[in-house]
Amino acid sequence: MARATGLYEGGAKPVYIGHSFGGGQVFFAAATNPENMRAAILVDTGFGGPPPEVVAERQKRAEQVRNIPTADRPSRVYPTLEAALDRFRLMPPQPAGNAYIADFIARRSLKRAPLPDKSGEGWTWRFDPTMWEKLDRTGMMPQLGATIETPMVHIYGAQSRIIERRKSGEPSFFPKNMLEIEIPDSHHHIMIDQPLALVAAIRAILATWPAAGGDSA
Repeated sequence: MARATGLYEGGAKPVYIGHSFGGGQVFFAAATNPENMRAAILVDTGFGGPPPEVVAERQKRAEQVRNIPTADRPSRVYPTLEAALDRFRLMPPQPAGNAYIADFIARRSLKRAPLPDKSGEGWTWRFDPTMWEKLDRTGMMPQLGATIETPMVHIYGAQSRIIERRKSGEPSFFPKNMLEIEIPDSHHHIMIDQPLALVAAIRAILATWPAAGGDSA
């Protein structure tokens, strides 16, 4: 994608930025193909599984079965947009610092779909609600613990569950002495809680690190 959008045409390698699971992909790219990037900025990125309460909810849902999409059971279709928006949740669970941003994301996560009884159209998710149950991370595991030569910064929310779990002993595979920047009054979804602070931090990093000016991201 970076090549297709011309990020290598300016003579400098791009800086890659990723949040959460996307940050994990930037980390793995830095471990496997460091020659492709000048630096990496990870935003509230962890390497563990989902929070315990999310696992418990999935197990409960699996027992109930009724809302889990399969080849013969498509994603649930809600009769109204309001009903669908009411079911939107952030993961890991957290309050939305700016509800209008969460609402913006939720509305663009939905699409029209035929109602099961064929009486008209309702709303269903653009994403697969069971993606995490299907995701196979085994191909990523060999890169954990690899020596990272790419300059790397981690920006995280002061109240993030990701950081909370790391402080409680969950393994971290970040390079030693890696620069970390805390964004106050924010949870895992910093772009919802403190969007301007996040943008300001990223702009400051790009302006001064790893070398001032000329980098694309």
